[in-house]
Amino acid sequence: FDASNTYTYIFYDKTTVSSSKTYSVKFIYSASDPDSTLRGKQIDTKSVKAGTLYQTPPTMAKRTGYDTPYWVDSKNKVVDFTTGVTINKDMVFSCVYPPSTPKDKFTVTFENIDHSIYTTSEVYDGDTANNPGVPSDFDPVKQDFVKWVYKNDNSMGLADVSITDNTT
Repeated sequence: FDASNTYTYIFYDKTTVSSSKTYSVKFIYSASDPDSTLRGKQIDTKSVKAGTLYQTPPTMAKRTGYDTPYWVDSKNKVVDFTTGVTINKDMVFSCVYPPSTPKDKFTVTFENIDHSIYTTSEVYDGDTANNPGVPSDFDPVKQDFVKWVYKNDNSMGLADVSITDNTT
């Protein structure tokens, strides 16, 4: 400052990502895996540099009665590792084995706390739904997110409900 009592402030926004920052990339079996002993189990974990275009998921073995397995993200969206996924946070990918013999698919609707639709996903008959993440109207200051529950019986979580029709 000078004799006129004038101050100069300089503000800036630091948006660069530190090149030393790494994130965890987990690969797991889906909650609907045909082998119930593998559901949700970890396949592999990688430590990946922030900003990396990741293109090398684990190679999964074929299974009799199932088509080529594919990967979905935490919101149950199919992931294309041929083009790659930019890693900018900790991420979890689930391996899905689609049956080669036609099986009915049902729509599972996930509702926010206010009963608006958070997301939907398709689930094969008899399988369980994958966790879609935290509801969009969730307020972490006022609430603790515990789990998704079946609308018809809220004592049942995702792993407890075998999908046999369209459900919420």
